[in-house]
Amino acid sequence: MGYTANEKRKNRNKQSGAPYPEAKLSVTSLTRIFKNLNRSRLPIRKREKFFFVFIYLWLTGELASLRKQDNSAKISDYTLPDLFRQQAYKTCQKNAFRTVMYDSTSWVEYAVAYPVKNRIVYLWQPVPSRLNPFFQRFLSLRGYERPFLSSNEKGELKTMIEKRWKQHGLDELEQSVGRKDNLINYFNICIQNDNRLSALPRYVLTHQHHRVHHDHARYYQQESSDRIRAKIFRAHERYLERLIFEIRALNLEEKFTVERRTKNRSGIERVYLVDTTLIQSIPAAFEAHSIEQLHYHEGESKPSSAQTPILIGSRRNVDVVTLASFFRQLESDVHSHAIMIEEDNSLEALVSYYNLCTYHLTLCFLICTGVRPTHHISIESRRYFPGKKASVYDKGHYREIFINEYLSEQIHQYQRLQQRVMSRLPTQAFPLEKDILWYLVNDNQKAQAVSASLLRQFLKQRGATFLAYSIRHTFAQFALEHVTPSSLSNAQIDRLMGHANLGENIGNDHIFPLHRQQLVQHVNRIASNFNLQKVCYVR
Repeated sequence: MGYTANEKRKNRNKQSGAPYPEAKLSVTSLTRIFKNLNRSRLPIRKREKFFFVFIYLWLTGELASLRKQDNSAKISDYTLPDLFRQQAYKTCQKNAFRTVMYDSTSWVEYAVAYPVKNRIVYLWQPVPSRLNPFFQRFLSLRGYERPFLSSNEKGELKTMIEKRWKQHGLDELEQSVGRKDNLINYFNICIQNDNRLSALPRYVLTHQHHRVHHDHARYYQQESSDRIRAKIFRAHERYLERLIFEIRALNLEEKFTVERRTKNRSGIERVYLVDTTLIQSIPAAFEAHSIEQLHYHEGESKPSSAQTPILIGSRRNVDVVTLASFFRQLESDVHSHAIMIEEDNSLEALVSYYNLCTYHLTLCFLICTGVRPTHHISIESRRYFPGKKASVYDKGHYREIFINEYLSEQIHQYQRLQQRVMSRLPTQAFPLEKDILWYLVNDNQKAQAVSASLLRQFLKQRGATFLAYSIRHTFAQFALEHVTPSSLSNAQIDRLMGHANLGENIGNDHIFPLHRQQLVQHVNRIASNFNLQKVCYVR
């Protein structure tokens, strides 16, 4: 396989929807880690601490980041972070944990870094339900503001993690392990391949230690921190449950235990991480589309309120009311001009009306397809398939766009008007480089393609409070938020937006008929969502 073909294959494998890591290999590899940490010569007081720190670093992907720094293929000489517990009322800090109450359920939360403009803000994230009983018991026995591990213990845990795996004394199942770095990267790979996880929570989870595929997708979407928190919680639940299912299928429950002191410190007990009796009922707050961050006052045992969520991502999208109002005014002006040219049938009046209709169609094209208005603001005639699709040249290559019923009808109406205008202008008036569907006629009665600067001037003249590029952000936000009858997957949104790397564009990938049908249904809902009305350019 050549270099280019190999790069194309790698990019396709990084798309959302690619397979998760093989569960069996991940489970057997995790068994080896548990076996190392459960060694009899390791004091009981250390085992629980080592398990807690390892599981946290594995869950957050931070361990993978520490091991491979500066894009080096070799394992870095890293130091484990200082994890600590803090009071619930204090501001969230890096590497911090706290315990809060959701209804009557005690739950552990840890700090997650959110990129907000040019700074990092740490917000609380509830741990997965499978881990909460173990985390809750561990945290309840720790003091505040004190690192869980000493310097010597951090070095000892690092040595145990990096210790070479040996095959001696293992049964056949235990020997069928995957690569250690694949296990440590398990959550990062799941996040990258999860088609149900949108761009922003994906970026929040991995921005500090793992490059996101289609990185620019996050610049077009906006979500609140509460909504992102809920998506992260449910994603971690899914990734852990597939491992739990495999552990049960392989009858390895006994391998996933932690030995610790009993509450009265007089004896030793074994904790089964796969024991159903340890699963707490998930609070009702975690079932919602967003999870609020609870706010405490000093000295209070119950939360007093919820913290105001932070908006993450794009702030350039136009709200539906503003955009619908603008289109309604533009449609009204088109109707008014149509009546005027019936009375004034001069060529000048007809060209003015035609140009107004051209701008109206251009804006309809932008909101219905989400194309970049700085690249291609029309469609080549030979690349347009009425009522179905078209291909536009975007960022150095052609990509497919879906033409909804509303836009198809408007193009048909426009072509009727165009024929009328062409019949009154000389043939020499249309010397365009490419045969495109719509264009302006300038003061010299020459055809002129719609450009980003001309569209910007038109919007300014109309008193618009937004830029043409903001319409693309609105298109992306609608694709993210619209859930009726079903929400779009991350890969489907990327396709609509034209986010593609080498090997993902036309001729290199395929789309299943069902997915195509879902995309067509979605773009057909755009007109009704923004209250776009059918405009007859020719009466």
